[in-house]
Amino acid sequence: MKLLNKVKLALLLGILLKSVLAVDVLSTSQLDKQSQITQLQQQALTYFSNGGDLKQFESKVFLGVTIKGNLDVVEASFLQAHNLAPERLDLSYSLAATQVLKGDLNKARQTYLAIESQAPNYPLTWVYEAAYANAAGESAIFTNYLNKLKQVKSPEIIRYREALAIADDASNLQINVMQTGEVDGRSDLVILVLGYALHNDGSMDDKLIKRLEIAQSVALHYPNAKIIVSGGVAQSGVTESFLMRNWLIDKGIKPENVVVEDKSIDTVSNALNSMTLIKNLAAKQVILVTSASHIRRATAVVEQAAANLNYDVNVNNVVAWDWGNTPNVVPATSLEKALIVRDALRTAGLWQYPGMLR
Repeated sequence: MKLLNKVKLALLLGILLKSVLAVDVLSTSQLDKQSQITQLQQQALTYFSNGGDLKQFESKVFLGVTIKGNLDVVEASFLQAHNLAPERLDLSYSLAATQVLKGDLNKARQTYLAIESQAPNYPLTWVYEAAYANAAGESAIFTNYLNKLKQVKSPEIIRYREALAIADDASNLQINVMQTGEVDGRSDLVILVLGYALHNDGSMDDKLIKRLEIAQSVALHYPNAKIIVSGGVAQSGVTESFLMRNWLIDKGIKPENVVVEDKSIDTVSNALNSMTLIKNLAAKQVILVTSASHIRRATAVVEQAAANLNYDVNVNNVVAWDWGNTPNVVPATSLEKALIVRDALRTAGLWQYPGMLR
């Protein structure tokens, strides 16, 4: 009997040990997979932020809007991470966002459809489906998803619906190429000038100088207006906004009228940071100054930034023409509309890379 009990005990200990070892192997496997995913995410962000073809791609749409990166590597990294953990929606969303940036809207929409089949009652997917269907001019699909969103009463989804409407209006924006009318002494108006990437030696690009020339012209009509110069990316120890302020003062603008916003790194942060300043100044109207090819996207994010703060302000524009010898406004393409709504949603709080990058 004692021998039988010892055998039973040995068998039981063997089973327990096997279970412990199996759990340990499983945990190690899970940790290895998570480590691989984290490395792939970091690789994607590194290639998104440094060098490569992204600026070249966006220059086709926005004629030189400054974004850096190598999107092929970014997409491949997120795709590999997604394949390791297909149940993680954040990786699927990051993959789709990269496909939008690459200009491959069809592939992006297929990714969103796959997400929807995986999580059919997840409203964030409907937001993206509505956004890119509208950009593609597919009104029936857009209306279908918009009707679904109208049934969702959460504050976030209501804000995202508002962003869709703001982006749609901005895609059909009236673009102004000059300031007209008599000199206006009003002081409740702000001129918001968006920066542009400096050269490696810290000098200003001609595109930025042209924006400043337009801002100076507008300021002559509104001599009491505050001028916000927005841009915080530094080169050779100076930021865009620092040089922009100095340029305007050298041209005769009163120093006390120039407000520096030097924390922004892109158009979305330009809008978010500047709108806080605009609200603090109690401005009733904003004249947005940027390049013509950039104005629709810029207007969308500035208006959405105001909506985030529930701040009622009228946003108008005067642009620096960068469409060459083309005498007329260039209509927004489906791709530009997609990027406009993407940034409006980013401004509203939908991160392009969930948990990693707004």
